[in-house]
Amino acid sequence: MREIVIGLVSVLVLILIYYVVVYNKLQRLLNNAEEASSGIDIALNKRFDLITNLVEVVKGYSKHESEVFREIAAIRNNLVSARDIANEQMEVAVGKLSVVVESYPQLKASEQYLNLQKNMTNVEEHLQASRRLYNRSVTELNNVIRQFPTSFIAKNHAINSKDLFATSGDYSSKPELNF
Repeated sequence: MREIVIGLVSVLVLILIYYVVVYNKLQRLLNNAEEASSGIDIALNKRFDLITNLVEVVKGYSKHESEVFREIAAIRNNLVSARDIANEQMEVAVGKLSVVVESYPQLKASEQYLNLQKNMTNVEEHLQASRRLYNRSVTELNNVIRQFPTSFIAKNHAINSKDLFATSGDYSSKPELNF
């Protein structure tokens, strides 16, 4: 009888250890996904700050293009509340800014403008890397959540799968950045 009790207690302890290990793994994966999401926010903020600086340089060459500048400023202010929508609106506004820049050939030779253009390329690459990291983290989390028996533990702790980062923009007609 004593051996049966020891066997049952041992099985229960192993189940408890497994439960704790899986729960901790789920928490680590959630934290990784949240960190990756924060990386996207940081990259978007850098992008919008850089575009704001770019707008200031372009303003010096084109005083009468204030509508595009006001639109970019308004989108920048909405970033905090609606990241994805502001991101897509900023893509359209940058396309309009590109049209303005094309009207001022002397602007393209400005050293300050060229430096901002180089920085913009770096920020866009960082943003793409942040999106890829987020999607990789979310995919790993979603895979673990959907596996048996981990799915039971995730459900017990209301740990749900997350959506991948995707834009709804039509990239076949997306304006190019021709600086």
